[in-house]
Amino acid sequence: MRKPKKTAHPGIRRVGEDDYLVRVTVTDPTEGKQKDKEVRVKGALTEAIRAREDLKEDLRDEVQRESQMRTLGIDPVIVRREILSDYSKRWIGHLAKTGRNRVHVIKQHVHVLNSFVLPRMGKIELQALTRRDLVMWMEGLGDLQNNGKPYAKQTLAGVWATFRTMLKDALVLADLKTDPTHGLRFRVRGAEPIEKEVLTREELGRLLDETQHESPDMRAMIWVGFTTGMRFGELSALQWNDIDFERGLIHVRKSQVKGVVGPTKTRSRRTVPLHPLVGEILHAHAKWQRERKVPGLETGFLFLATKTRDDEVAIDVDGDPVAASNAPRLRFSNVLTKPLARCAERAGLRKHVTSHTMRRTFNNLARQAAGDIVARSMTGHTTTAMTEHYSHVTLEEKNKAVAKALGLLGTTDAETGKTGISQSN
Repeated sequence: MRKPKKTAHPGIRRVGEDDYLVRVTVTDPTEGKQKDKEVRVKGALTEAIRAREDLKEDLRDEVQRESQMRTLGIDPVIVRREILSDYSKRWIGHLAKTGRNRVHVIKQHVHVLNSFVLPRMGKIELQALTRRDLVMWMEGLGDLQNNGKPYAKQTLAGVWATFRTMLKDALVLADLKTDPTHGLRFRVRGAEPIEKEVLTREELGRLLDETQHESPDMRAMIWVGFTTGMRFGELSALQWNDIDFERGLIHVRKSQVKGVVGPTKTRSRRTVPLHPLVGEILHAHAKWQRERKVPGLETGFLFLATKTRDDEVAIDVDGDPVAASNAPRLRFSNVLTKPLARCAERAGLRKHVTSHTMRRTFNNLARQAAGDIVARSMTGHTTTAMTEHYSHVTLEEKNKAVAKALGLLGTTDAETGKTGISQSN
């Protein structure tokens, strides 16, 4: 190559006819060091000038990204050859340090990565990850579990959400140039979700009547759950100072997962009505606890486990984990499995009623009675879509909506069974 000659444009040297060497330099603001890039351009001088501006902009972006990484304590040099499994560890550490996710959510991310992502993708260099790699990985996700059953679509959708979030964060944490998931639609095989049970108002009344045969603490949990629509983690984290008997309110301010108390799922606080009858049931529950001297009453938690289990996590007054075997214990959701089943059987219900049925039922009945906005304010849903997801719109409800919208009433001929329409008054 001929010795390049300077031109009137800084950073651009002529190598030959319509052949230029373009070089740009940018100073790193965190280290004060200069970084340069060079590219050869074949074409007119105007093209070399344009290439210089583009190259300088790219270099500035790169220097800025590396500066951000150093601020986070990340070495850009190591990151350039980082494989996906190594980056995933850094990503989990980042989530823990920044508090973006609660502890149990981070544990779920770790499970997803170790079970679904890293076995197939862990050894691929992050910077070399392509959309084709992702598509091939998706094809493998539909494989059967060890028990021969397909994964649920909801499970696989959660896997994709974790992986996509991790790769989006890599734009900053690992200086990834582009997000390979951008514009990529996630389509895999998977078992269709089973429709969750909800109770009608009449069924709920029958079930609640049967709680009188359960212990006062179980009765209280069931009544509060069905009449407030709380998540079980919120219900089991309630303390007596969250109950305002005078004003008839319950303050939902925290949640617990496996004994670890923290903010609610959406990190928001809300209040829900306390029905007078539920207030009486809670007073009976408090008396029952005092008479039995349930361990941990001094912590102020409403629902304390009366028996200890090896897989439970003890908590102290401040919500911190403790090791003492006689420490108070918060409850897991399966504590209601048998009581709810017994109540459903006595009520003559052929539905599988769980702790989550309480939330779904409340959401559905509240929406029918007061609309989406009021239901969302009480259940803590952040979007209309989530309220809809928890709703079970019946055919009767749809028919009433049509009749109300059109100002008509549907009538059915008793002999023919044919449906006609008559004008409403």
